[in-house]
Amino acid sequence: MTDVVDIVLEDAQRLLAEAARAALEGDYERSSRINELVLRMAQANRVRLPREMKISICKRCHVSLVPGVTLSVRTRSQGRHKYIVRRCMVCGYIHRLPLS
Repeated sequence: MTDVVDIVLEDAQRLLAEAARAALEGDYERSSRINELVLRMAQANRVRLPREMKISICKRCHVSLVPGVTLSVRTRSQGRHKYIVRRCMVCGYIHRLPLS
């Protein structure tokens, strides 16, 4: 069973690197298609992607999130609560992560 998990994660890592390269070149459609393939591959094999892999993909448009190119990162605070605000510069999706 772990052989399948290792193979899927290894392929996912290689494909995510290719998708990030496509996003850097400005080919957002190709990046999105590659990332959708990664998500489908993980789902079909019932493999949970690590958090670092999941947060590198936009949840709405599936483009690779590269800081400064397709991702804007800010910190915000509201009273005692502090957040990291990640905004996809392709579709505008906003993801807030609590800062602990």
